[in-house]
Amino acid sequence: MDNEVLDYLNKKHMTYTLADGANGKEAIVTICPYCKAKSHFYFNLTNKVFYCHKCLVSGGLFSLKAELGDVASVAPIAKPDESELLSIEDKKRIDEAHNNLHKDRETLAYLSNRGFTAEAINHFKLGVADEMDGKKWLWIPYFDATGNVCNVKKRSLPPAEKAFKRWIGRESTLFNEVALQIPSDHIILCEGETDTIALWSIGITNVIGVPTGAKGFNSKWTQQLDKYHRIYIVYDQDTTGYEGTYGVAARLGYERCYTIKLPPDVNDINDYTRQGHTAFDFKKLLNEAKLLDVQYVNSISGELEKYMNATWVHKTNEDSILEIPWGKLQAITNGFVPGDLIVLASRPGMGKTEMALNFLYKYASIGIPSLLFSLEMRLERLLPRLVGLHLQKDSKLVNTFDCMKEAHQKLKHMPLYMAYVYKKPNFDFVADTIRMCVRRYGVKFVVFDNLHFLVRSLNDQTREVSVIVQGFKLLAEEVGIPILLIARPRKSQTRIMTNMDLKDSADIEGDADMVIILHREYKNKEDKDDVNTKEGIFEPKTLVRVSKCRYACGGDLYLTFNDATCTIKEE
Repeated sequence: MDNEVLDYLNKKHMTYTLADGANGKEAIVTICPYCKAKSHFYFNLTNKVFYCHKCLVSGGLFSLKAELGDVASVAPIAKPDESELLSIEDKKRIDEAHNNLHKDRETLAYLSNRGFTAEAINHFKLGVADEMDGKKWLWIPYFDATGNVCNVKKRSLPPAEKAFKRWIGRESTLFNEVALQIPSDHIILCEGETDTIALWSIGITNVIGVPTGAKGFNSKWTQQLDKYHRIYIVYDQDTTGYEGTYGVAARLGYERCYTIKLPPDVNDINDYTRQGHTAFDFKKLLNEAKLLDVQYVNSISGELEKYMNATWVHKTNEDSILEIPWGKLQAITNGFVPGDLIVLASRPGMGKTEMALNFLYKYASIGIPSLLFSLEMRLERLLPRLVGLHLQKDSKLVNTFDCMKEAHQKLKHMPLYMAYVYKKPNFDFVADTIRMCVRRYGVKFVVFDNLHFLVRSLNDQTREVSVIVQGFKLLAEEVGIPILLIARPRKSQTRIMTNMDLKDSADIEGDADMVIILHREYKNKEDKDDVNTKEGIFEPKTLVRVSKCRYACGGDLYLTFNDATCTIKEE
């Protein structure tokens, strides 16, 4: 039986028996890897989630791999400071706003018209307050699973134009997080607070809301939802909602995400409840919910729907393309397309890692989560170069406490992640780590440095490189992001290398969507055989040759590399 869960259990030599469970085929693992109890650890083969009836631990396949050390440790450049719990004074403000609401007949009528019951208003501690801008705002507090207040989101009330704001500097949490404590194998995920309150008002309590709308999903929330066999996504019935549904499902796993089809004349859950639909009606929708279509496989009706939404699909793809930070390079490539495999190559020391760090830094600095998986350089060797780039100082001079502290204050909220592992991994290890980062951190761009560190074979390196490169290309398409792969040349030469000079396999060129080659001349050609004795042996002027580009013309251009500060500029 070909199954990813069974493949992993067999790989770890974990014995099990197969059985038919309520939610499909299950593997009953003989010894729980957590508590060591016998025959209590059940692993669903379809949803890829497990549950131990002895120690009550639950999670997904990635969780088990992380527990057993088969996914690399990944850490942000600097962890953001933990949000402090609200002060007593802040809690008083929430209580005052809640008390004000009970005296405000106009706002109570507005909430009642939206279908919110008095019980729901009290449960969620909704409030109202007049503020300096002259508007009246509805207060929606956020509580964590233990009842502590984490934040307050504010929504303007009519007749003012619809607007939102929130307390600054507070942690973003799931709305109605206490629902995660309800014993259940499923959870309902709404787009926002009002839909959550609307469902709660009709008696559906195991429901949570995403505070950032359809397009946002925090890495912490992925881990919180890891225990559920089924996740019902009921986002707005518009293009943003459709986009958000598939984005969330990609993070949580398509195999356990169900979509709820609302009636044609209903845009969202709040509309649904306002029309008089009950908990019984909604449970019928749950029973009729369907798994999201398997990627690349669709019914004829699904294909027709996709065709009718061609404008939305085109816009989504267009918006997802990553623009390259140097205008001339952008012009001859048209950017990095989701699913692309980009190969970056040059002779040693010419700036491959330097260019990769610039890509990562520039994307992360505008809020695009990016990941560097480096097997060639340890983290402590890469950090000074990154700090030098950020501070625009010589990277050899920034390895001081003051410089690192200054960089930490500015970089700590940047969504830039580094994967590091001290053992030599195989491709499956790397691929699973990247999948986990896409799910947990929303990573949109990956650099892997470098391809040849994954090669283990002594007798057939060419074939192994071919398989690994194809694996990276398929992974890029699976997770829907561009992956930049750093590769070595076949041998050292003074001439400008070509695609055929890529080490071990012509398939590197065949599977790549884009190949970028760097070339720099020696400052003093007499030093070329003694490259380790001097600093700055290469000219700053660097030829950047896009020798293959599937979606654009490619071509040559020149950039200026400043090796000291790890900075790259256009001529």
